[in-house]
Amino acid sequence: MNWPRYEPYFPVLIKLLQDTIYSDDEKSWSLILSYRQEIEQYFIKIGMLLVVVEHDEFAYLSNIPRDDAPDGFRDLPKLTKARRLSFPVTAICILLKKHYVQHQENVGSFEPPTILLHELFEEYQAIPQVARNDEWRGRQQFETQINKLISELRVIRDAKADEGMYRILPSINSLVTPEFISQWEHLKLGKGAKTAGDEIELD
Repeated sequence: MNWPRYEPYFPVLIKLLQDTIYSDDEKSWSLILSYRQEIEQYFIKIGMLLVVVEHDEFAYLSNIPRDDAPDGFRDLPKLTKARRLSFPVTAICILLKKHYVQHQENVGSFEPPTILLHELFEEYQAIPQVARNDEWRGRQQFETQINKLISELRVIRDAKADEGMYRILPSINSLVTPEFISQWEHLKLGKGAKTAGDEIELD
């Protein structure tokens, strides 16, 4: 076997396949910034996008949206498997997407928007299927889903500014697709699941 020349950023490739890389990992973060183009070119060959959020200092991999992929790349299997999302986490994702889109349309900034959790919770509680629960139970459920959005789905992150303020990350766009919204409307309109305990399976 003819081995390729070893490059300093090779360990970062493996780490990105494992999880998000934050600036706390100073060596890996520095390598991403220094070899960003090389890393992007490596992953694009297998249908993955390197997403670098410099403002909040972290990076992760995302599947290329099928609508944006050229011929051939649309048929590549996804690295991330389909997930079953609970009704509550789906509802919160829809709300986050709404705020993200409104920010882009009104402000026109590429900087990800921020949102206060108490404001998001009020919108969440206004959803009929959620409002059936008492406020204490609803808040407990909400906080559980927020932790999932941070650690598993990676669509929000602590903005490190005011307490309770979180930044909505661009990854919300690849998660909340037209198909995602269609399934949500199917549930919301009562054509499918009707309770906060139901789930949606999404790619």
